[in-house]
Amino acid sequence: METNHYTTELIDPDKRLDFMEEVLPNIDTYLYFESILFKMADKMLEGYHGGYWDIYDVTTPGGKTFFYALSTQADKVRFTGPNGSDVSVDPFAAGVGLSVMALNHTVWLTYEKKQKAAQLADLHYNRLRDFMFTSSKIGDEDLQGLIAFLD
Repeated sequence: METNHYTTELIDPDKRLDFMEEVLPNIDTYLYFESILFKMADKMLEGYHGGYWDIYDVTTPGGKTFFYALSTQADKVRFTGPNGSDVSVDPFAAGVGLSVMALNHTVWLTYEKKQKAAQLADLHYNRLRDFMFTSSKIGDEDLQGLIAFLD
């Protein structure tokens, strides 16, 4: 799906592990990211008690990145950030915001011992953050919510 200079593609469930190995080849980094994301969702998403997450491949002008989005039929999901924000956004946007935050945490957790892994997580963080700010897939109201959440 074309959005400005970005394309997003839902990863087929049978190809998820291969895709994640491609974008985060260090298994520790992948496990850090996923663990952080799920813990954040548990703490920050209202009514979340686990669930299936879709993985999206994002092609940006700077290269490939990814994000996870909770697979739900809900129009909006409500989440609170560590800064006290309380916002409702669509599940796609919430997935982008949580993935941005989880990538940032992954950078900090891996920086001292695994600098190459941290650099790769940082690269994905920057690409996904740029996607968040410039993609037409995230509406203005949702973007304002994500900014409040991530600030």
